[in-house]
Amino acid sequence: MAIAKGGLFLSEVSLTKLENVYFAEKNVKAKIRLLCALLRKKWKSQSDISEVTGLSITTISDILIRFE
Repeated sequence: MAIAKGGLFLSEVSLTKLENVYFAEKNVKAKIRLLCALLRKKWKSQSDISEVTGLSITTISDILIRFE
């Protein structure tokens, strides 16, 4: 299953809204999941997100699928 990038990923949520939620989040695990979604919204590949977060590509894929 291909996961959309950029404006197609979470098309109903704006980048600004996602950034606001990310910066307001206090829970570390939730913040990492939001960071994955935020980076995907900014057209980053799963391997790029993996390098930033230290998570495996499989984990990132699972997180992004749950967001969609």
